[in-house]
Formats: sequence, structure tokens, C-alpha cells
Amino acid sequence: MAKKKSVERFDIDDVSPKASASSLLMTVLKILGFIFVLPAAYGFSDGFYREFSAQSRSVIDSCVYAVCLYLILHIFICKPTSVYKFGENIMDKIFGFTGPLRKFFTYGIPFYGLIIFIYYLAISNFFHREFNKESVVFVLVFAFIMHLTFVAEELREQHTELFRAGYFLYLFLAYTMNLLILGLFFYYIFDKFSLMNCIKFGYDFIISSYALVWRQLFVIKK
Repeated sequence: MAKKKSVERFDIDDVSPKASASSLLMTVLKILGFIFVLPAAYGFSDGFYREFSAQSRSVIDSCVYAVCLYLILHIFICKPTSVYKFGENIMDKIFGFTGPLRKFFTYGIPFYGLIIFIYYLAISNFFHREFNKESVVFVLVFAFIMHLTFVAEELREQHTELFRAGYFLYLFLAYTMNLLILGLFFYYIFDKFSLMNCIKFGYDFIISSYALVWRQLFVIKK
């Protein structure tokens, strides 16, 4: 006689109101956090673009080629998962003492981009060797795009809650931190790249965005 398979049925009544309310509250907080971070991501991106667009055409082309090449590699050829995981594990061990903030630093600081930049600084300052800036930009941007792509994939798998609020919040935080670190690297590589102008433009955009929302919501027009 064949055994009847027992099918587990999810009943909404099995979920405690306390757990449901807590989950809903966390989702709302993450959505508000994302709305708070979004102007920063856009403002710093625009500031970065303004500074980077002042570089030579060959440098800009190197950046575009790096982005396109990595995406082609990742989507159509093979994902360098083991390469990324190696760097992620090292960053996990370095920032393990930070506890809950460990993943923030792991996602926010690209391991290979950091190694490439340290190598560039060491060779340039101690051995006084000149590098082809187009090549430096290519490998740096390639490393950053690889890092952000895998971070996005990991966050998408981890956050499946309503509206994927946590996914968008942490992704934009990681993106903004990576962008500012890349801007810091470019500040040392290029004479015409100003990190302070990038930050100032982003800051001004953030303040103006929050002020606009505040006026629309709370200021009564006479």
C-alpha cells in the first residue's frame, strides 16, 4: 500500500502577530533607508561623472572597455566566482573584528581594486616608474565592476522580503562606498580629478533633495 505523502501547508494563522509586525517594521525601515540613500548615490554619481568626463578621451574609453569586457565575460563566458570568493574571504577575515559591520566593509571595499591601487602607489612612489594611465584605469574599473556585480548577486539571494527593500538599500550603500573609493584612487592618479568637488556636488544635491521633500510635505503654502 502506497504511503500518502504529507503536504505541508502554510497557514497565515501560524505566523505570530508579533513576528509579522516586526518583519513589516523592518521592511518599512529599509524602504525609508533606501529613500534616504538614493539622493546620495545619485549626487555622488553625478559629481563623479563631472570630474571623470574632464579626463582624456582615451582614459574614458578605457573605462567603457573595462565595463563592457567584464559584463561580456560574466554573462556569456564564465563567472570568476572563485576569484571573487578568494578576495571576499580575505576581507571577511580582516574585518571579522567588526562583528555585524563585517559585511558592510566586505561589500563596500573591493579587495582586488585595493590591491591594484596599493601596487600602483608602491611602484610609482618607491621605484618612480610611470604607468600607462589608460591601463591602470582599465584594470581598476574591471576589478570594481566585478566586485559590484557579485555583491549584487549575493544581496539578491539573501534578501527576498517584500519589495526587496534590503536588497536595494544595501546595494546602493555598497555602490556609493565603492564609487567614493574609486574617486579617491582617481584623485591620486589624475591631476584634473578632484575628489572634493565630487563630494561637494553630491553633498549639495543631497541637501537640496531633502529640503525639497521637506518643503513639499511639511511647509504650508500661503
